[in-house]
Amino acid sequence: MELKFRVWDRKRKKMIYQGSMIEVDPKNCGDLIYSDIETLAVGMNGERYVLDETGKWEPAESVGEYDVMFFINRLDKNGREIYEGDIIRVFGDIIGVVQWDNATAGFEVKTKSGVEAPLPLGREDIEIIGNTYEDPELLEGKK
Repeated sequence: MELKFRVWDRKRKKMIYQGSMIEVDPKNCGDLIYSDIETLAVGMNGERYVLDETGKWEPAESVGEYDVMFFINRLDKNGREIYEGDIIRVFGDIIGVVQWDNATAGFEVKTKSGVEAPLPLGREDIEIIGNTYEDPELLEGKK
């Protein structure tokens, strides 16, 4: 399983995709997986950290400038990587958002009408049409 992620930078309103990953071990937060994003790191446990003004890694939740979305290790029918927060079309006409479900410990799709369902097994049944940050209009009418 490949651990990949992308980040929505709320301040700059920009999606940042991960570059090459380097393993680092800052003293105050253990093993991290670090991307080419200068001030953001993701821990082996999925925790997010940002580099503060003193040069220490602090939990990103306290800063609130970044939303991290993980690659779900699946491709859509066009061979594009599917991430949390992607807006997808399934079975040709159902539109929803890819999200993590803690109850099942797996990814699911939440449709515009609010129905939550497992992702289809066949990649030919899934097409990425946008994401919740750059294309929110695709979810108009979502409950």
